[in-house]
Amino acid sequence: MELQGLSFSQAVDAVLKKNLHSLELDPRCVELAAFALAFAAWRIGTSSSFRQLPPLNLACSGLSINVDKNEWLKLAGSDKLLIYQLDQLYMLFENAPILGSLVNSNKQSSRGSQSLFLIDWNSIQSLLFDVLASAEKEEQKELGVVAQGLAKAANLMMEKYYWVITNVPYLARNRHGDILKKYCDMNYKEAKPDLATVFLDRCLEFCGIGGNVSVVMPQNWLFLTSYSKFREKLLKKDTWRILLYLGSGAFETISGEVVKAILLSINRGNPSAESVGLFGQTGVKSHEMYGLDVFPQRTAREKEECLFNTEIKAIDQQKRMTNPDMRIIISETSKGNIFENFVVSMRGIVSGDNDRWVRKYWEIPVLYEGWKTLQSTPQTTKYFSGKEHIIDWRNLGRGMLRPGFSNKTYKRKGVAIGQMNVLPATFYDGSLYDNNTGALVPHNPDHLPAIWCYYSSSEYNKEVRKVDQKLKVTNATLVKVLFDLQYWQKIADEKYPNGLPKPYSQDPTQWIFHGHPADSEHPLQVAVARLLGYKWPAELDEKMELSEEPDTGSINAGNSIHLRITTALCAFHPYAANSLHHPGY
Repeated sequence: MELQGLSFSQAVDAVLKKNLHSLELDPRCVELAAFALAFAAWRIGTSSSFRQLPPLNLACSGLSINVDKNEWLKLAGSDKLLIYQLDQLYMLFENAPILGSLVNSNKQSSRGSQSLFLIDWNSIQSLLFDVLASAEKEEQKELGVVAQGLAKAANLMMEKYYWVITNVPYLARNRHGDILKKYCDMNYKEAKPDLATVFLDRCLEFCGIGGNVSVVMPQNWLFLTSYSKFREKLLKKDTWRILLYLGSGAFETISGEVVKAILLSINRGNPSAESVGLFGQTGVKSHEMYGLDVFPQRTAREKEECLFNTEIKAIDQQKRMTNPDMRIIISETSKGNIFENFVVSMRGIVSGDNDRWVRKYWEIPVLYEGWKTLQSTPQTTKYFSGKEHIIDWRNLGRGMLRPGFSNKTYKRKGVAIGQMNVLPATFYDGSLYDNNTGALVPHNPDHLPAIWCYYSSSEYNKEVRKVDQKLKVTNATLVKVLFDLQYWQKIADEKYPNGLPKPYSQDPTQWIFHGHPADSEHPLQVAVARLLGYKWPAELDEKMELSEEPDTGSINAGNSIHLRITTALCAFHPYAANSLHHPGY
């Protein structure tokens, strides 16, 4: 109004005619959007009332052409120009119900001597109006309406915009159909792991240089390895403005932990050194992005309050490129070198059928040849945990989905990490291990005490969660944090002056359990098992590395009662004399 000297209603009409443009896959949503815009235009202002509005720039990007191509071209009659344009439209929108707004005439339709960018769509629409006016059959009229809609959509898709705003669709690549998968392979190679990132790439294509994309989308692409090329492209070619980590529970109408979202504002094109800061500050380098993490807040209301009341951080965009795999982290990372320089981390065994291959070790009386111990996930951080399972290795893994024959961690000492929640840690003895467990073995065995101190600390979980907030992290992610070797070596020297503890457990569910009721977490149950002649693997395997057996005389009062009960039971047992040596059966 101020700039062009327009009345209020004229300004509204100008906005509808020149400023607002929308594409939607579903025709019903286009109708709803048209109604919403019209209703808003009638309601606002001092003299709100019904009045004729200009044509709205809304189009359906998912219209289908449900006729044979020859039937479609009959719309043009003998008009050669219209035949050509309808042929272009047919090829462009052939898969529109699947691709929707991903349809890109610049990528798809530079066929022949002319590009769709050279088409005068106003004249084409006029020709289509003439077709509709002269159409006698209802089928032709319907095709004409579809053709007009497609022409409108094509026109909107070819434009360049200053600001693109949307909540992108989410769909992982393993759920893409063949047409969508092939299209993404050809046109969005870096972004193809998820439809969300493909749409972010497409939205940037809608923008001219300097244009802005503001989106709601999932956060996983900011840290997963499969998106590293896409992150690299955006960090190098485009200007990041605002990144807000919302986490789960950010929307009142969506419950649960499934949707962990971000709000992202990004400009197309490299930052200019001469531009001012995002909020108009002078002297602010344009490569500084602004970030805020409200992930820890639990409810949508708490997150909203935090967004309004917490100071936003300025972050150097270029420094994000020095992070492991160029992962986008708002907070500054710890000092040190990347962990994968210190350890080997490989995926564990994927059997494909645990019921067939895996057992608890006590399900088989004796670990006869071919059955191997299987390290599994520790429930809590503990020196020795997750040692309850065995795996049928009589065929050396043949028949399993991914047995991991070339795993370099086997028969070497390290740390085993549970890959979910708080990432509990335990010592790893070189056994086979499952794919829910990350086994990390140091290149230099002398570094193991320092590595254990770091992995078993709360600091490690915090650092990993900076780069990956998924419920389960991959074994590759476990080594994408920074490690300050000198600092953690000092911690290890203070905490373990006599070296790390040797394998020992008071838990009878662990295969390294010493087999004696004394000093056991469950002495009565252990005693009964001994009366039945059971022996633990640690008693039967002379090669298993163990600490010295516990001092059976130094037990607490509670265990003394259990031991007296055990002694009484032994007195009546027919094999009392050799009950502690009775063979298993």
